[in-house]
Amino acid sequence: MFIQAEWKKGYATEITKSLLKYCFKILKVHRVCALCHPKNIGSWKVLEKCGLRREVHYIKKVKYLSNSGIHWEDELEYAILKEEHELLLRNTAIENWITAVPKPQTIGTKSINFLIQA
Repeated sequence: MFIQAEWKKGYATEITKSLLKYCFKILKVHRVCALCHPKNIGSWKVLEKCGLRREVHYIKKVKYLSNSGIHWEDELEYAILKEEHELLLRNTAIENWITAVPKPQTIGTKSINFLIQA
């Protein structure tokens, strides 16, 4: 939970990515699940950005107590498997490497080109 002034700065995404790495690499879990409220668009966008897929939309699953009584709310469940996370990390590393490769530069009349071989 963040102060609203800190929303949309990428902190939740970075924390979620770190938690996923910790769960899969240190705790050696097979699967990670996350729950959020359907109206909390920011939360489910973070989960999707980190590679989790929406698996379930529970209808009236969570009970809330308030001064006006009890009411039920929906809940979303997201999940990612270890092998999906590993593939995502590999693909991200490749994308980051490709974007880091310098573009061809022109020096005078000569051109410098870089060849990428897979």
